Amino acid sequence: MKALLLLIFCIATHGTFAQDKPHKRLDAVKSLVDSKNFVFDANRASPLGLPSISIVAIDNYVRIEKDSTLGFLPYFGEMRLGGGYGEGGAIEFDSEIRDYKVKTKKNGKGIIVTFNTKNSDERFNFTLFITKSKSAMVVVKGSHRNSITYNGVIRELDDDSLE
Repeated sequence: MKALLLLIFCIATHGTFAQDKPHKRLDAVKSLVDSKNFVFDANRASPLGLPSISIVAIDNYVRIEKDSTLGFLPYFGEMRLGGGYGEGGAIEFDSEIRDYKVKTKKNGKGIIVTFNTKNSDERFNFTLFITKSKSAMVVVKGSHRNSITYNGVIRELDDDSLE
């Protein structure tokens, strides 16, 4: 009888701890994005209406550091002002962040971060969908180009991220 009670206690306790762990990981991710001290590194780009493209060999990033952001993302798609398919036009910016918002998804399975930034020619709207494992999907809408989606990961900003 004691062995049966011990077995039931172990199963019940294990189930409780197993449920707490993903919640704690999401809290850690939320803490990271709340700190405004992280980097998004993309590995795939998905232009509007085109198949996704591997960009692991291209240096790309979106760095969030307090109230500013710095980034370079290769762009594949149609530009509405100057340029077009395959004519460069990367998404580049080094500017302040505007309207930075962090929201936990209602189902508790991820975090949504939104913000706006700009460069000398264009305004950009960013929406990041981040999972508890730090996988992220970023949708970028530019004022002069079609939207594009990037898949990758976020990580804490460190000295290596500053270069």
